[in-house]
Amino acid sequence: MSVNGDVCCSALVRIMFVTLFHAATLLHHLVVVGFCILFIPLDNDNQFVWEAKHFYGRYFTNWNFAFQILYFTMCVVADMLDEKSKVNLKSWLEDAKNFLFTVIVFPYTWFSVTSFWTMYHVDEEYVFPQALKDLCPPWVNHGVHTNILVVMLLEVVLSPRLLVMSRMKGAVVLAISLVAYDITYLSGNILYGAYLYPFCTWFYTSEMVMILIGFNIWIMCFYILGAKFVFTSNIKPQKTRLL
Repeated sequence: MSVNGDVCCSALVRIMFVTLFHAATLLHHLVVVGFCILFIPLDNDNQFVWEAKHFYGRYFTNWNFAFQILYFTMCVVADMLDEKSKVNLKSWLEDAKNFLFTVIVFPYTWFSVTSFWTMYHVDEEYVFPQALKDLCPPWVNHGVHTNILVVMLLEVVLSPRLLVMSRMKGAVVLAISLVAYDITYLSGNILYGAYLYPFCTWFYTSEMVMILIGFNIWIMCFYILGAKFVFTSNIKPQKTRLL
């Protein structure tokens, strides 16, 4: 077999593996969501169980998981598109995937995993109270707090991503998304008295604002590290005009 034939065969195997990986990851995420909806009863008088049922859209974990589902859905669609007949759509999807992964998924996932497991190992009651633990199987908890990092790191290795906007613009977009989450969380706390996480019950709303700002800085650091050391820039530097 020629060298070109070996290269083509290797490339084909890699493409097939990446396609299967994307499909398997999306299936994993959908199974976790489906199990939570269909098989985890959230009907008891515990405060945090009640909040998990009525305020599930205000958990940062769920925001991150939703962004991962969106990203891997886009990957599966892009993998299925024909390169020749859908050039414009495939190109748009590639740019959208690069943007979503580098600006949102990468820093969100790192924060979700590191913050949860750090507090969990200090005292699991801080973030995963026993009442929820009794209802939620361990594999579901790992599905939303452990496996998300594994698949993200595999995606970094298998499908290197490009920065499709400058670091500053990416930081602005990320900051807007974080402010949107902060408003979502704080509105639940102010309007309904929802704390979501047990450790939040220690603080007044004004103190939670400061904590959220600290968390935002933590997430922004992950974005900066990814933009500087992990992802390749696709932005051409502008030439300065000499007068």
